[in-house]
Amino acid sequence: MDSLSNILFIGAILLFIIGIVYFEIGTRKLRKSLKTKEEVSTKRIDKRGIYFLISSAVLVGLSLIFAVL
Repeated sequence: MDSLSNILFIGAILLFIIGIVYFEIGTRKLRKSLKTKEEVSTKRIDKRGIYFLISSAVLVGLSLIFAVL
């Protein structure tokens, strides 16, 4: 069970990093659009970021459950 917990935790860390990268991409796109005075929607990028962060939280929860068992 410990190895499964470790694998889930490493997966959670990777998903967390991917989520942060998506938020950074959205922020850069927004800053770039402010300089050029264009209207750009970052909604799709932010949705992906939120999806990865929620997935990360679920994997951390599962990892903690398997660590306790």
